[in-house]
Amino acid sequence: MKIQFWGVILTVITLSGCQNISPDTNSINPYFSVDSLIELQFSENQPIVSVMKQVQIDNDSDSSMVEMDSTTFRKELKIFSEIDLNKSDLVGVYEESREGNKIIYTKKPSEKSGIVTRMEVMQNGDLITIIAETLESNSLYDSKREYLLQFKEGKLEEYIISGNQKIVMKEASTFVVKGKLEK
Repeated sequence: MKIQFWGVILTVITLSGCQNISPDTNSINPYFSVDSLIELQFSENQPIVSVMKQVQIDNDSDSSMVEMDSTTFRKELKIFSEIDLNKSDLVGVYEESREGNKIIYTKKPSEKSGIVTRMEVMQNGDLITIIAETLESNSLYDSKREYLLQFKEGKLEEYIISGNQKIVMKEASTFVVKGKLEK
């Protein structure tokens, strides 16, 4: 009888843990959602993406056409999740202002959370441009990056990440990574 009781309890616990967990569709993002816009790039079944990619580090540069499957392309764009402001620890960290068709998020001077110092979202018809600046500094390095994402009709057309980094006991370096999607 005791074994049967524990068997029933174990079954109930196991089955209750198998419920379908879905994101809360009633939650509201306080800021423009970069992650949602990036995620839309993967909603259609496009198995291969062609990207003209240019990379420059200090005085060295390279460019090539790169074919990426959806998994590789998702990894390529993962860095842009750094500029998404809709994280629980960032609620209330940014001030929002509007200038015409532009929304500007600026980090409040008193806030320590978040590496994004400023983000602009411009929408002009079917064209959306996102520009963000980040700043990270600690005892080992200082890093400043600028991000640009350009969308037309909801589809990513171009992305650029540029910046500079200074690591302790090393020369400062600059970099630019550009990707232009081919149709």
